[in-house]
Amino acid sequence: MTIENTLDNAQFEPFARQRLIEWWDQRRLAESQVLVVGAGALGNEVLKNLALVGVGNIYIVDFDIVEPSNLSRSVLFRIGDAGQGYKAEVAARRVSQMHPYRYAQVAYFHGDLVWELGAGVYRAMDVVLGCLDNVEARRFVNMCCWKAEKPWIDGAIHKLSGSVAFYTTETATACYECGVGERLRMLANERYSCLSGVVRTNIQAGNEPTTQTSSAIVAAIQTQEAIKVCHGMAIPGGRKVYYNGLLHNFDVADPSVTSVTEMSVNPACFCHAEDRFGHVTVFNITNTCTVGDLLDLAAQEFGMDNPELVFGTFHTSAQGRRFAITAMCPSTGYTVELYKPAHQVRDVDVTRPGECPGEGPEMRLRTLNRLDRSTEFCGYTLGDLGIPNLDIVKIVDGLQERYVQIGQNLQLVFRYV
Repeated sequence: MTIENTLDNAQFEPFARQRLIEWWDQRRLAESQVLVVGAGALGNEVLKNLALVGVGNIYIVDFDIVEPSNLSRSVLFRIGDAGQGYKAEVAARRVSQMHPYRYAQVAYFHGDLVWELGAGVYRAMDVVLGCLDNVEARRFVNMCCWKAEKPWIDGAIHKLSGSVAFYTTETATACYECGVGERLRMLANERYSCLSGVVRTNIQAGNEPTTQTSSAIVAAIQTQEAIKVCHGMAIPGGRKVYYNGLLHNFDVADPSVTSVTEMSVNPACFCHAEDRFGHVTVFNITNTCTVGDLLDLAAQEFGMDNPELVFGTFHTSAQGRRFAITAMCPSTGYTVELYKPAHQVRDVDVTRPGECPGEGPEMRLRTLNRLDRSTEFCGYTLGDLGIPNLDIVKIVDGLQERYVQIGQNLQLVFRYV
C-alpha cells in the first residue's frame, strides 16, 4: 500500500483529528519535501513533529556522531547510539520507524553541508528547517535558499530560551545575512586562516547550554510554520520570534513570554546582492564527469564557442569554493604541492617543520575557480575539484552566462532508509 492509498483508507486513519481542521490537506503534506539541516536536540524535535503530522518526504543533513550529552535532549537517540552512530543516519532510521505512513520517504546525508551538499538540493525542497548551532552553516543555508527562492525557518536555543526566524523569498524582506555583522562574520570563518583560508586544526567547537524543553518549544513553532508553508499559506518573512523561558511568570500582570522583532533589509547585504538561480539547466551527469566533458556538453547545449567553468562564486565561507594548486611561504619561497579542494587543505598540510625557516608570514595558496578547455585540468573530475553532486555551477562565454546543475536525482546525495 502506497502513501497515496493510505490517505484514502478509512481503516488506516492516524490523522483523523488533524483533518478536522477546515483547511488541512493531508495529501499535500504527504507530497511535501522538507529538508532538515542539523539533527541534534532541536533537529530531533523537528523531525519527530514532521513525522507525526505526516510529511511524506523528509531529508536530514548532519555531519556529527551521537554523543552522550545528546541522550538527555534528543528523543530519537538511544544509549547504544552514543559514540557509534551518525546523527543523520540514526535520526532517519528512528523517524522512519515512528512515521504513521509505512512508505514515507526518509533519507539522510552524513557530511558537511557547507562544502559537500550541492546547492541544487535546495531547489528540490518545499521548505528548509534550520536546526544549526553555528553561523557559518546558517549563512550558507541562507544563501542557497535565497538563490533557489525557497523559504527557510531558522531555529535557535539557549538555556531556557530560544528563537525562530522566518525567511521567505521576497526581496523586500530581510534574510539571515542582513543581520550578519563583523563579529558574526568572524565567528563564521573562525575555522579558517585569515589570509589563505586553509582549515585550522586546533579550533575547538563551542557547546551551548540547552535543555530539551526549550528544544521542544522552538521546534513546535518551526514545524507549525512549515506546515503552513506546505499548505501554500504565506508567512511573513524577515521576522524573528523570541521566547524567554526564564521570565515565564504567571503571577505578573502581563504573562507574555514572547516577543516578535521585524528585521530590516541591509542595503549592503551580500546575499541580497546575489542574483537568483532563475532558470537552471540540469545536465544528466554526476561529479565523476571531467571538466573537459562538461565544457563540451555546455558548448553543444548552449552554442558556446569558448565555454568556461566558474564555480563557488556565491559561496559564503572562507574565500569561496576553490581548487588549491600550491602553497608558498612568501619569505622563503618554500612551496608545497596540493592539488585538492581548498576547503580540504589544513594548516598542517602547508607547514613542514624544519623545512621552511619562515615563521612569520602565512603560507599563500595558489588557487583557481575558473577553467576553460585549454586548461591542464580538463581531465580532472568535478569531484576532484570539490564540486558535489547536484551542485550548481556557472558556465560563461563572454557575456553569455548559464547555471548548470550536476545531476537531478536526490539519490545521488541522500541514502534512503
